[in-house]
Amino acid sequence: MKSLISIFLLILISSLFNNERISEYEKALNVILDSEEYTSITKNKKQFHVSSEVVVFEKMGKFFIEELQNNSIYLSAENIILGEKKENFNNEGLEKLNCKKRGKVQAYFSEIKNDVFFAEIVESKKKSSYEKKIGFGTTSIFMFKISNNELELISVKKLIYG
Repeated sequence: MKSLISIFLLILISSLFNNERISEYEKALNVILDSEEYTSITKNKKQFHVSSEVVVFEKMGKFFIEELQNNSIYLSAENIILGEKKENFNNEGLEKLNCKKRGKVQAYFSEIKNDVFFAEIVESKKKSSYEKKIGFGTTSIFMFKISNNELELISVKKLIYG
């Protein structure tokens, strides 16, 4: 009986934690929808799909080494290599951010570490995993920081593939 109660409490606490994090992703999504990067793809604020796949922090963080250092977060080459080998994971709570099942813009969020996270947007009508997101074209990655319950956009980088 004690183990059942413990499991229930663990599930309850983790769902509260995930919902709190989902609200941070939702705030970031609103910033993205108002950004020049998003509006250059589409003006329609309902033309996006948020992936339930949460990307390992280092996979996006490797593009923001200097910005991370300015925020007292150090990402070593070894951590980046190890992070690249880690599997992304799913958070079905992210599906709640979608207006539709499909969109012209795919959005991927990273995990949150030290109150910093990333979001990448890709122009694509097909839903795909983060690893198979694009072969040619451009994407934009946003770096966000949470401080004093406020979300701050730190930097945006455009990546060109192909």
